[in-house]
Amino acid sequence: MTTDLTPTETALIEHECAKLVTAFCNYNDARDYAALSNLFTEDGVFARPTDPTNPIKGRAEIRDRFGAKPRELLTRHIISNVEITVESRDAARGISYVMLFTGQEPAGAKLPVPAAPIAQIGSVASRFVRTPQGWRIAEHIGSLALTLGAK
Repeated sequence: MTTDLTPTETALIEHECAKLVTAFCNYNDARDYAALSNLFTEDGVFARPTDPTNPIKGRAEIRDRFGAKPRELLTRHIISNVEITVESRDAARGISYVMLFTGQEPAGAKLPVPAAPIAQIGSVASRFVRTPQGWRIAEHIGSLALTLGAK
């Protein structure tokens, strides 16, 4: 952690970066992939927890890959244990835990729908940078730790 920031400045950076983590999950679940991709820097990197060794690189590619998900796939991400470490006025890193539930939402279906019998639990390691547009995700790399249910 840098020592040239006041506690208030540090807390503000932590808050802004934590908001990015939460917004990522909310936009993902809302299927708002344009807004999701805009959370990243232009050259941002994302790796799904289910495929951490094959990162998606670049804001446009992130948007396009998320947009290619099946429309009937319903997701709910539950995020917790968000910890942000401020490195400087312009850089921070973070770790968070994520639990993912999925289901199928056919056209015209009314919520709630049955959840798939599998839930995934993992973590996401993130790097954040300050840009002229505000704080953005430079890197968001997931990994799985546990799976609930049968495969």
